[in-house]
Amino acid sequence: MRHRHIASQSGVCRAIFDPPGQSYYLFGPRGTGKSAWTQRRYRDGVRIDLLHPATAQRYRAHPERLFDVVRAQPDGQVIVIDEVQRAPALLTAVHALIEERRGWRPVPAVRPLSAPAASGPRLPASR
Repeated sequence: MRHRHIASQSGVCRAIFDPPGQSYYLFGPRGTGKSAWTQRRYRDGVRIDLLHPATAQRYRAHPERLFDVVRAQPDGQVIVIDEVQRAPALLTAVHALIEERRGWRPVPAVRPLSAPAASGPRLPASR
């Protein structure tokens, strides 16, 4: 297991996390660097940032848009959905896409109001 240092609002802390080679949800308290970490880790990934009000509104109104965006990507493309809790219906779309699995690796980053564990449950790879 490798240790990584990540920056947070409270300074630098040691993180023990190696992302799985499959889809996963990244949970953690506010200000711990989840968005910054995904930006560094997945520089070439497709990023859907729901912190932008217009983007969030589009996906709340039409969560099925995610299917078109994801299906247009090549196999193995990483897709980061930051602030996914701002459009909860996207979680159902992500689940359906994981079940459909064509090698995509969506990484919905969620900022819950409470402070659960640093990483959420890992979803098993589908067929």
